[in-house]
Amino acid sequence: MTSSARDLAQPIVALPDDTPVSNALANLADSASHAVLAARQDEIVGILTERSALALGLDDAGAQRRLGDVCQHALLWAEADDNYVDVYERMLSRGMRHAIIRDTDGTLVGLLSESAILGRLGIEHFAHLDAIEQIMTPRPTTVAPGTSVHDCAELMRREHIGCVVILTESATPRGILTTRDVTRLLATRSALHTVPVAEVMSHPVSRLEADRPVFEAARLMAMRAIRHVVITRSGRLCGIVSEHDIVRCLEHRYVDVLRRVIHRQADELDAHRQIRAQTNVLDQLLSRSQELGLCLVEGAERVAFINPAARALLGLSAERAIPCLGDAIAALNDTDRQQFRALTRADPGAPPLSLCVGARQIMVRAQRFATNDHGDALSHLFILIDESIANEAGELLGFSRHAFGAMALPMVWADAAGQVAMSNTAFDQLVGRPEGQPAGPLHHLIDGVNTLLAPEQAPALRIRRTLRRTDGQRIPVELFFNRMNFLGKPYVGGFIVDLSQQRAVEQALQDTEQRLAAVLDTSPDFIALKDRDGRWQMANPAGLRMYGLTQIDWRGHTNAELAPQAHGEMQDIIARCSNTDALAWSHRESIRYIEEIPHTDAPGTRSLDMIKTPLLGSDGQPTALMVIGRDITERVRAERARRESDGHLHNALAGMDDLMLIASCSGEVLDHYPKPAPRRFQLPDAPLVGTRISALLPPDAVLQFEAAHHKLRNGLGVQSFDYAAGTDEPCHWFNVRMSRHRHTDEGKGGMTLMIRDITASRRTADQLERLKATMEDQVDARTVELQGALEELEAFSYSLSHDLRAPLRAIDGFGRLLSESLTGQLNDTHRDYLKRIHGAVDRMSGLIDDMLDLARLSRKPVERQSVDISQMARRVLSDLSDRDPERIVSWEIENNLRAEADPILLQSVLDNLLSNAWKFTRRCETARIQVFAELRDGRTWFVVEDNGAGFDMAYADKLFKPFQRLHSPRDFDGTGVGLATVHRIVTRHGGRIEAVGIEHQGATFRFSLGQP
Repeated sequence: MTSSARDLAQPIVALPDDTPVSNALANLADSASHAVLAARQDEIVGILTERSALALGLDDAGAQRRLGDVCQHALLWAEADDNYVDVYERMLSRGMRHAIIRDTDGTLVGLLSESAILGRLGIEHFAHLDAIEQIMTPRPTTVAPGTSVHDCAELMRREHIGCVVILTESATPRGILTTRDVTRLLATRSALHTVPVAEVMSHPVSRLEADRPVFEAARLMAMRAIRHVVITRSGRLCGIVSEHDIVRCLEHRYVDVLRRVIHRQADELDAHRQIRAQTNVLDQLLSRSQELGLCLVEGAERVAFINPAARALLGLSAERAIPCLGDAIAALNDTDRQQFRALTRADPGAPPLSLCVGARQIMVRAQRFATNDHGDALSHLFILIDESIANEAGELLGFSRHAFGAMALPMVWADAAGQVAMSNTAFDQLVGRPEGQPAGPLHHLIDGVNTLLAPEQAPALRIRRTLRRTDGQRIPVELFFNRMNFLGKPYVGGFIVDLSQQRAVEQALQDTEQRLAAVLDTSPDFIALKDRDGRWQMANPAGLRMYGLTQIDWRGHTNAELAPQAHGEMQDIIARCSNTDALAWSHRESIRYIEEIPHTDAPGTRSLDMIKTPLLGSDGQPTALMVIGRDITERVRAERARRESDGHLHNALAGMDDLMLIASCSGEVLDHYPKPAPRRFQLPDAPLVGTRISALLPPDAVLQFEAAHHKLRNGLGVQSFDYAAGTDEPCHWFNVRMSRHRHTDEGKGGMTLMIRDITASRRTADQLERLKATMEDQVDARTVELQGALEELEAFSYSLSHDLRAPLRAIDGFGRLLSESLTGQLNDTHRDYLKRIHGAVDRMSGLIDDMLDLARLSRKPVERQSVDISQMARRVLSDLSDRDPERIVSWEIENNLRAEADPILLQSVLDNLLSNAWKFTRRCETARIQVFAELRDGRTWFVVEDNGAGFDMAYADKLFKPFQRLHSPRDFDGTGVGLATVHRIVTRHGGRIEAVGIEHQGATFRFSLGQP
């Protein structure tokens, strides 16, 4: 199956954006991709889907509108050679059901939809999915048969669903209404509120039981060309599954690590079984003896084994099946057959039987191979040999010695005293005895041999002991001994199996099991093993915690038995595990899926990456099920966050005003945003991808680009240049900002170009240039006007100094003449009038002086130098004390207060502030004035604080305005110009002044002087 989007793309239905909505709906109803595109001047500008068409049926003006007004303008573009899975992931991240597929040259190829993706997928993509109930939408939206289509469409639009199910009175599904059905109705009818849904619904419904596999739902959708299947449980509605639900759950990940681990463990177990099998005496005999005929006969004369030598001696072919003893001795005459069978009942010390088979004379002897608790024989080992081989000895000893010599397995026989009477070469090699050296007593070679020699022991023994070699090495062995009488003497002996290799394997296996147990106990993953009946045989602590089974007796129980003992939602989750178990058994290979379970250690849910692998025996039948689940909650969250971040980034890139070109180091465009490139950038109509940047720019801009490109290659930083495009006046201007990156060309690097339309800013810059050209003339004109204003201010100052003072002097002079000439004639009232006249003249004279000072200080240039504020404040307060010696005022001045300021202007500031503090503390019993500095907001503030009359903060905005007073002249004298003068001086220094006061508690003035 091809993996490119090209082969899954469906035909495009593109209509002009001014197409009436009714025509667009008619085309949408017949569209195989369930969508139509809106085009404007050969450019795709929007898409109309069945879901977006729902709103049109609810809008009375929908039929009169145009396609371009109602379509969605957010589009998803993809290249034709992109993997369709990657494209679908982008569709999911953008919340879209369609992607527009285009070729590298910009040619439209088709439209990719979820229906096309689902139709292409085979059963291998559904192997890891569980039953339908795991992915279906439970509790689907249902309506009654009498509900109008209009109300159904409104319900689908409001709840963002693709269908509603119509139920009968008995709550069984009667029909279904999908967005496809609504679209077709919109194309043919207008009054949907009058149409009952029962008349137009799709029926009978396509339904499946909840426990059916997901593949059946996908196959049913493909066969019937539908996108929804109703899910029932025992005939009653329990859910709905859509093609979107299925495609969203598909994954393309496979794992073989678990299978390799399981196979490796199986190999170790198999090796262990093989070594155990080699300890069996019969296996050793049959695999290593070549001249002895051996035939093992069990109860009911069933032949358990017969070797090739026995077949040859008894005249049997190699291919013939020998199920019983009668088949084995079929070539003998009746008398020999009876004698052969009689060996099983003969005394263990009976002589061997001589038989004639064809032209060959053979000797046969039967040995008890296995006995029950009463000593009765359960099986017999028949030993056969050509009599010509035994003729040299002529008796049983020769026959036995020949048998010993032919054995590759160590054999030994000892008498009742424990003296070794006979042993073979394999035994001598095992004990390390040199050739020709006597064997010696058996108890020197095998520990605990005295118990074997006791007469009360059973005729047949199988026991483990330790053998001492002649070099002192001790090795574990297993003894397969029998008792026999020979020439009237008892003997004991038989086969010896070296267990050294087996012990090493057993120890290695034990170590492996311990390491495996440690891994299971410490693994954070969920690991469990179930037998063929689904019963839990093994589970690690982490897995039990995940499913909340730590306090439950879980071993030997099935999922159905454990589910009722779990809590909450975990009951259904454990019960549904049987569905995926059955799926793994049926496929006989690993399945993988994501399972969401409640988090037992924290709020929320936990995401598990589940792998279930069936273990099969040599006959191909299931023996166990290995289950591994890895907690991927953080990975799922990170992936979700990454997709959201990518979506935000793509949305930002698609909506930005600039054009971004991503190019290779050679200058070839690899990608660009937004897509397609807006026409305002005046680029060629051909596709940008694959085009060289120099071919996109005007000839005059190519040289600038190549120069900037050269600087980038030489390691310089970001480059920028402007260029003009277009022949019409005025032309368009663009700015190009170039930077390097290392995300293309297999890490070789490339560059990113940000092209911005700067036509408007360029025009603004031109206007500024023209304005700058006229600025000097305007400055000269303003200078002339300012000079005139200064001259008028000088004239005003002269008028204050001379013209206004003359009337004041006249008033004052005539008032004094009246006082002197009418000395005896004035009463108290007259004298008060004259006193008021003199006081008014003095105040007016002071006001004129203050106004002149304010004007003079406003004109004086600020000449900064280092000023000792502490010394200046002390001098001002000393002068005030000298002028008013009767007052007792406590004043405190912080040392080393310095500032960069104009000393004359700063003197005026301190004179006014300290004079006010002196004046307004006049009525305090213990007057106090403080001068200090504080650091605030990174600047130094100088503070003058007193405990005098204070002021009402409601009128604080009047403090620094000329001629504004907050106290009555009867209480405190003054003109209201002092603080205005202070404010003017501080402002000219680039500083600020603030005042805080409380009536009858004092005032605080803070000022800063700005930066020099």
